[in-house]
Amino acid sequence: MLTESREKYRARVADELAMAKDVQQNILPSAKHLRKIREQTGIQISSMCQPSSELGGDFLGGACLK
Repeated sequence: MLTESREKYRARVADELAMAKDVQQNILPSAKHLRKIREQTGIQISSMCQPSSELGGDFLGGACLK
């Protein structure tokens, strides 16, 4: 009974983390969007997203160069 409960908990947490990852990735600008900005403004935006193994420590860094 305890093992089954623990497995259900782990599966739920894994599903929730996967969903959170999808949400975070979908709020980042796409390569197509960044190209459009560069074409319209001459500004090139470079970034790197390094997700953590858990939600709390994700890091997004970037630079805007003209």
